Amino acid sequence: MTDSKPSSWRFFFSLPLAQRIAITLWITLLVALTVKTILKPTSHSVFPVYFKAGTSWWQQIDLYQVNQGLDHYRYSPTAAIFFSVFSLMGITLGAILWNLCSIGVFILGCNRLRNIMLNHGSILNKECGGFFIISLFAALSGIWNSQCNAFIIGLILLGATDLIEGKSNRAAFALAFAFMIKSTIMPILALLVLIRPFPLLPKLLLAISALLLFPFLTSPTAFVLAEYRSWYEHLQDTKGLRWPGFRDAWYGWLVFQEQLHPGNFNEQIWSIPTNFLYKLLQLMTGIATAAIVFYWRTRVTDKVELIFRSIALGTAWILLFGPASEFPTFGFIAPFLGWAWLERKTWNKGEPLLLISLVLILVLGWQNFTFPLRNHLPILLSALPTGTICFALWLIQQTNFKFSRGLISGDSLKDSQE
Repeated sequence: MTDSKPSSWRFFFSLPLAQRIAITLWITLLVALTVKTILKPTSHSVFPVYFKAGTSWWQQIDLYQVNQGLDHYRYSPTAAIFFSVFSLMGITLGAILWNLCSIGVFILGCNRLRNIMLNHGSILNKECGGFFIISLFAALSGIWNSQCNAFIIGLILLGATDLIEGKSNRAAFALAFAFMIKSTIMPILALLVLIRPFPLLPKLLLAISALLLFPFLTSPTAFVLAEYRSWYEHLQDTKGLRWPGFRDAWYGWLVFQEQLHPGNFNEQIWSIPTNFLYKLLQLMTGIATAAIVFYWRTRVTDKVELIFRSIALGTAWILLFGPASEFPTFGFIAPFLGWAWLERKTWNKGEPLLLISLVLILVLGWQNFTFPLRNHLPILLSALPTGTICFALWLIQQTNFKFSRGLISGDSLKDSQE
């Protein structure tokens, strides 16, 4: 009988250095997050918000009332029922299991993305270490405070790979479930529907409808209707709220204004983006994003590339112009930065632009590093939106380069068999 422990170690040390570093970093993160949760389960964590929502649902207490010492609960009643699974475990064990679930879904989604692009032949670099290292650091902020961003992007990637593999029912459910937790991903769903309206659209609408109706099976109709009304009113009341954690294009504009007219930046960073020109910019860039994806659709039959590139571009638009793009939300872009690192050699002229994006997001974008310096170097606070703009420009130019060189061809998207 062989000793599995030495065999496991031999396998680990036989891996390339980058993969060993990636595995070590992810295990370290899991251990550190677990220890932090055991010692201080409510410190620097949004899980208490989810915990309270989960327990409140079964006690038929309004999910959207103000709870002393807690942030607002912002998601759907369906999401509250999902979070209640972890609430039943208690605040500490529930938080640990939620973190494991969130990280697990994120890693699984990232790995399926990498595998399908690798097997498809889109990326020649088989080294997955750099991919997972970049993905970890880009998503770390949201993971460390137990937010749901890593879970959501993991669901989106799983849904996208299911769509590619012809499993449209499973794809629709994964995407609909992500939407139930965070409705701000609507632009990504819209782009996927633009690419693959059938069979995705009807199945996606059916899945969303089923998830919206599910709470009626768990609580009295009057209470569920009241909660949906409270959810809508809460979204209306809080859509204009803004705090320095928002790092979208408006934030970058405020930083730019501070360079021209210094002196009142600390007051401006709380301002609501009501400027008509900015609203017009949001609309025009949204239309431009859809137009670019439609243009890609007319130029290429390779749906594997098309789906993931469209999700990446839609993610960049959400981070720049969508609502609630706070610092941890930039975890959405994490797997696409990792994928771009593997793709960097396909367009050598674009490598500097990609490297600038990585430095701005992964280094200067760290909130703990930049935010204390806002009074002295406010320009550092524009690192995340500026880095996202650089990534979007790289993505568009690199995609067009591959199209024009004929490096993207064929049709790898199976028709749905379900």
